[in-house]
Amino acid sequence: MADTHTNPGRTAAEQAAAWHARMHAPDVTDADRARFHVWLAADPAHAREYRDLAGLWHDIDAMHGSPEVADALRHAQAWRARPRRPSWSVPWRVRPVLVAGAAALGMMLVVLAAVLIGPGDGGDYRTALGEQRTVALADGSVVTLNTATQLTVAYSDTERRVELVAGQAQFDVVPDARKPFVVAAGGGEVRALGTVFDVYKAGETVTVTLLEGRVEVRHLEPPSVAPMAVTAPVRTELSPGQRVSYGDRHTLSAVAAVDVARATAWRQGKLDFHDTPLAEAIAQANRYSRVKLELADRSLADRRISGVFKAGNSELLAEGLQVYFGLALSRPSPDRIVLSPRRDDARTRLP
Repeated sequence: MADTHTNPGRTAAEQAAAWHARMHAPDVTDADRARFHVWLAADPAHAREYRDLAGLWHDIDAMHGSPEVADALRHAQAWRARPRRPSWSVPWRVRPVLVAGAAALGMMLVVLAAVLIGPGDGGDYRTALGEQRTVALADGSVVTLNTATQLTVAYSDTERRVELVAGQAQFDVVPDARKPFVVAAGGGEVRALGTVFDVYKAGETVTVTLLEGRVEVRHLEPPSVAPMAVTAPVRTELSPGQRVSYGDRHTLSAVAAVDVARATAWRQGKLDFHDTPLAEAIAQANRYSRVKLELADRSLADRRISGVFKAGNSELLAEGLQVYFGLALSRPSPDRIVLSPRRDDARTRLP
């Protein structure tokens, strides 16, 4: 049976509306959620349309005090209660036509809002080694988890809070001035209204990269020994294409410019290096595979590498490094590949 929401004859906006309806339906299944995540990750336009639709949803709350809207809601609830065929696709395109007038727009949105039921406000999400996952949150914001990532979502009436416990995630946030979107990671946090940004937590170091919009990064100093002391935040604002880090020194690094395409290469399963120290490149590659690369000699650590490699294929990367730097390779165990300076002219290959 054909999947009615991913019908190629529909526009991305129409597919987004159908998926929004299904994901808010009371009988949504795990299989539905899995298909939705596949659809969401298949095309950046899908995430944009879904985000725009969910953002429109938040605007509906502002109209709840209107008598006309209340009356429309009663009619919508009556419509929803009537017998109908078991179908969950949305047969119209959800695109507000503002020139039609506020009353007509309010009627259309509230009818649709009455049909759909909001999902849960919290949860724990994680990915295994080498896995990526895209999740639509309760407010329509979209988060993509990179390899070996764990985060916790806890929304309240006043704040949308996410804790990045480990790993890396990209957040595509629906604007809502009444409920700030906050990502807590390590000893700091990132605050955004409507924006796209990346947060990577490696040990005690957290790196925030802004792709679109504006965010404020705050690093909280540790409490003073004085019992009533107030922690003082250290903060900065980022513009698109900028990055900042913080760690255990309780201060923010200098803001640096980044190549956005390179910073988001992981979304396409790629490792994109540009004049990157070899030790750093290997550390990045090891995040995606159970087969770990090692340097046998510390003199290799600062050698620089540029190039694009497939994430998760340690053997292919090792052989590329062998050619790039003229190294020798050995494999003392199935999950270890050791790179060493070549001692002779013989070419060493992986067994």
